[in-house]
Amino acid sequence: MSHRRNANNLHKASLTLNDRLALFITRWVGTMWAAYLFTLIAFVALPQAIESHSMTVLINWFSGNWMQFVLLPIIMVGQSLSNRHSEQLAEEMYKADIDAEQRIIAVQEKLEDIEMHKLDEIINILKSWENTKNQPLQPSRPNLIKNFHLKNGQSDLKKR
Repeated sequence: MSHRRNANNLHKASLTLNDRLALFITRWVGTMWAAYLFTLIAFVALPQAIESHSMTVLINWFSGNWMQFVLLPIIMVGQSLSNRHSEQLAEEMYKADIDAEQRIIAVQEKLEDIEMHKLDEIINILKSWENTKNQPLQPSRPNLIKNFHLKNGQSDLKKR
């Protein structure tokens, strides 16, 4: 089995109470519901900014209230979606790596079995040669030539 561990699970296990609280707040602020709520809060101050008849006050309202209150959660939503995608991708890659590792181990084991089988065959051949080395088993020269020509598709030496 694999000695690797899932990085996402390791990260979650290492979080302290303060880390978890910060993540909870970040996840809540990084929602579209927070963006809607902050939009309502920002619009509470809009009538007063309009009544001032000052462009500076309107720009301050837009940059200070609306942009900070509304755009921040929307940006956080986008980052959260991107992070979620990265986590899912990392999880899938982890699973694929584990699967590939298991298949590689299976192939290695099969190759070792084949190698051992071939080595056993070689040992048996060597043993049989050892048993027959004192017995001359050499065919005569004409038979060797005839066998060579038969293997190469020539049935008769005269056709050569």
